[in-house]
Amino acid sequence: MSSDENANKSDGLEPKFQWRAVGIGLFIIVVLIASFVLVINAGAAWNEREIKHSWQLLYLAALGGLFGGSARSLFMLISEIGIHRGKAKMPVMAYLSRWFLYLMKPFMGGASGILFFLAVNLGLVQHLTEASPSFRILPVFFVAAVGGIFFEEVFAVLNGLLSTLSSMDKPDEKD
Repeated sequence: MSSDENANKSDGLEPKFQWRAVGIGLFIIVVLIASFVLVINAGAAWNEREIKHSWQLLYLAALGGLFGGSARSLFMLISEIGIHRGKAKMPVMAYLSRWFLYLMKPFMGGASGILFFLAVNLGLVQHLTEASPSFRILPVFFVAAVGGIFFEEVFAVLNGLLSTLSSMDKPDEKD
């Protein structure tokens, strides 16, 4: 066996793990498409341009976050397992051993999408806009999708903020 054959053999995955990666990818694609289809169906079923009920707002924000989290999870799966297989810092098996994280990222994105939408549209920006904001279907979906895509960064910033606040609350110990 030549060194090229050994390198190709070490880069390849066993069929069991190839099917695991394919299964994870298919699950994420189904969640991605389903969340988008549900938003389109909701817009057609409600038959209105503006959202009038709070449950509709939360439903759309959750679907937007689910869409964004699915897109991020699919991108991470492709980049970590597929594209950067030869250049990765960790072996591909290390990425596949955390398969449950790829499946949970869409749902974490859904929760983050709701929080991001509420923080941006009802907490931070509401005071700068009109007194009674009117929400439309697509802007709610896209703001929540951005929150779902960047949920890891949002949680990292919140973690840093909470750690600095907790260190500020502790009294200084004097000898």
